[in-house]
Amino acid sequence: IGDNPLVEVSTVALAVIYLEKLILKRLVNKQNRRVIASVCLFLALKMNHECAGGSERNQVLQVFFQEMEETFSVSRRKILDSEFKVLSWLGFDLVPNLT
Repeated sequence: IGDNPLVEVSTVALAVIYLEKLILKRLVNKQNRRVIASVCLFLALKMNHECAGGSERNQVLQVFFQEMEETFSVSRRKILDSEFKVLSWLGFDLVPNLT
C-alpha cells in the first residue's frame, strides 16, 4: 500500500504511530498483529483522505482492502469489525501529539 501513489507517506507514518501506541500498551500480540496493523492503516487512510473527493477516496480504500487481503490475509470484514475496538484502545485520539 505504501507504493500506491494515491497513499501519502504521512498516512503510513500515522498508521505506525497508532500501531506503536498499541504495542506500548501491550495490546498487540502474535495472533492479532496483522489485523491490528491493517486497522491502524485503515484509520490513518480515513484520517488523511477525509477531505479527498469521493471517487479518489473510494479508489484508495478499494485498493487498500484488496492489498490487505492479498498481503496479510486480512479480510475487509475483519478490518471493519475490529475498527471500533482499535479506536477505543487508542482512546479515540487519532491526532498525534507532536510535542
